[in-house]
Amino acid sequence: MSNISRYNLVYKLLKANGYAVNRRELKLELFSHPEFPSLKAITDTLDRIDIENIVVNIPKDSISKLPNTFMASLKNNEISLVKKNTNGLKLYTEKFKTQKKSFLEFNNEWTGSILAIEKSKNKTTIKHKLFYFLKAFIFLISIIAIFKYNMSAMFILSFIGLAISIMVLRKELGIFDIFSQKICSLNEKINCNLVIDSQKTVFFNTLSLGDLSLIFFMSSVVINLFLGFNYLFYSIFLILSLPIILYTIYLQAVIIKKWCSLCLLISLTTLIMISFLSLYNYNWSFDIQYWKKSILISFSILIAWLYLKSHLKKYIHLIKEQYSYLKLKRDFKLFDSVLSSDKKFISNSLNKISFGASNPKIVIDAITNPLCSFCKDSFNSYKVLLDNEKYKSDLQINFIFNPINDGISLSKEISAKVLNIYSNFGKKACFEAMDMWFNSDSNKWQKKYSSVSGMRNIDLETHLNWCETNKISYSPLTLLNGHEYPITHYQIKDINYFIEELLAKRNQ
Repeated sequence: MSNISRYNLVYKLLKANGYAVNRRELKLELFSHPEFPSLKAITDTLDRIDIENIVVNIPKDSISKLPNTFMASLKNNEISLVKKNTNGLKLYTEKFKTQKKSFLEFNNEWTGSILAIEKSKNKTTIKHKLFYFLKAFIFLISIIAIFKYNMSAMFILSFIGLAISIMVLRKELGIFDIFSQKICSLNEKINCNLVIDSQKTVFFNTLSLGDLSLIFFMSSVVINLFLGFNYLFYSIFLILSLPIILYTIYLQAVIIKKWCSLCLLISLTTLIMISFLSLYNYNWSFDIQYWKKSILISFSILIAWLYLKSHLKKYIHLIKEQYSYLKLKRDFKLFDSVLSSDKKFISNSLNKISFGASNPKIVIDAITNPLCSFCKDSFNSYKVLLDNEKYKSDLQINFIFNPINDGISLSKEISAKVLNIYSNFGKKACFEAMDMWFNSDSNKWQKKYSSVSGMRNIDLETHLNWCETNKISYSPLTLLNGHEYPITHYQIKDINYFIEELLAKRNQ
């Protein structure tokens, strides 16, 4: 089992049920979970992206009642994606293989445990932006080649070689590709990574096998497109590749003793191109302009690719660092340790503005100030937490006003108005007022609530005194179960990562 294979199954599950999910965002959520690739990590991720899901053990004779697509736990400790059809079942395994099983065969391998999700109510076609780009690019090149140069076999082979070269480079850079994964795991004698990552396939201490093949085939494609075919140039161009082909085959067969199916496909494509030379009329004329332009194109592609690759490697490194950082950030033990290290504030005596559960297990006290620019983002994060149906019976968010003296006392006036709205008109009206203040025009708010008294009241006085006693002189400040939320390390929205662990801790 690998992280990438399980991620691939989750993506297939979402796609089969009609969800348009960004691959990168899904990968980030899964790979940054401290417990991935466990089922808990998958269900937590589905919860975070608001997809209803269930993990349950069911009787094996109830398989007909299951949804058409689900994930199943097998007795070999693997998970497979299962699709039902009239003739039986199709299984997509963690080894990137597809198997057809009868219901009886599946029951013999199945533990009875499944992960199922609710089917999307929005009918969407899931296609990555890259799909449209590649489709448009291939179409454009095809049109140019057909109508301008009568697309030759040499051009088609060059394009095939370019596609395989990209797969080799994806392997080299650690970018997952399901097609190359399949052809690189046909049998035990094939190990593409071992060959591609070998220092023996790096030429001049700079160019990898993937670099050479990409530059070679990309040059052939561009030259064929814009300059046409020149027999002498292509003859020399292709014959110069023979020593590298022989070297890589020798390396795989004798030194590494493992085969790279992608490398062999590149060699085969090049050899077919050489054999196709016999189909063209022999023309040994030397066109100096053609040679100059062709060498310039090849050299430009070399420089451009090396520049692009260096930035691509940095980007991939940053993505991996992001996974590691978020995985560390989502570690509950670390979060709880940082949270508990601060002193505990007691605010039970305050008459706070309170929303959420009446008998909560998690209490957030939000110290806020109507004129604090940063308090808007904090309020909107609290709002998202309150809107989450999962937390309604366990989470309570209280607001404590700390209107620092701003000279004209507008901050205190707004705070007093909100407290009076809460006392006289109830929670719903108060929340609407707070939402409008933080997310709308202040003049409209003043006009709407002009009839509400802005005189300082006893509740505001107790809020101010409590903040002064506890030496709280700034806002926003968030207290989680009485402890100061570590805002220097975590955002308010990150509480979502730890709700379940916080609830489990309180239930112990």
